[in-house]
Amino acid sequence: MKDSEYTWTIADKREETPNVYTFSLMMDIPRPNFIAGQYLTIKLPGYNPVEGKAYSISSAPHEKHVTLSVKKIGNFSAEILAKEIGDTIITTAPYGFFYPEEDDADTLVFLAGGIGITPCISSIDQLSHDKDNRLLHLFYSNQTVADIVFHERLLELANQNKNFAYHSYITRQADVPTPHDKGRINVPDILEKLPTPRSATFFICGGMYFTRDLWKTLRSASIPAENIYTEGFF
Repeated sequence: MKDSEYTWTIADKREETPNVYTFSLMMDIPRPNFIAGQYLTIKLPGYNPVEGKAYSISSAPHEKHVTLSVKKIGNFSAEILAKEIGDTIITTAPYGFFYPEEDDADTLVFLAGGIGITPCISSIDQLSHDKDNRLLHLFYSNQTVADIVFHERLLELANQNKNFAYHSYITRQADVPTPHDKGRINVPDILEKLPTPRSATFFICGGMYFTRDLWKTLRSASIPAENIYTEGFF
């Protein structure tokens, strides 16, 4: 094993949606520690980019296995999705700063688009497990109900943790069933749901435009830049 590189064995592979699969990873040696919200960089010999691509860990640190949830976007992810139970994956050590600090605000707000849910559910799961008493809000946007990743798990967490509220938005489906809201995430509506919005801490994860636009809208609403964490992908 090279410095800061780890070889994992795929212990399980399950379908979340038609184009998203979750891989449960294990190794023979003690796994590296990670903070909920961090990512692993997967390296695929012979595939660009040679430095690999980052995938947020979708499990929480308290869970037995480390999981990565991968959406099919291009050749790199297609090669990962072709792997099966028993195959191996090479990654770097966990890294990243997209996570709440102990001294962050009393209200933590997660804004996720599509597969951008992965670091958010890791943090929400761990905070719930730790019985953190801060208020947690998740505003989660998808094109259709069928695209929602971890919907049942999010409902379960909301049922278990009275301080966690889950808000689902559907943007491209004609008939949207309850409890989902039709349309895009609306920042003014979000701020109305928060007791002290300008002192809350926000975590935005999704596509580059999704992340950029929400960051700009929050800043226009006088949310301090230091209260907004972002993690965009492309």
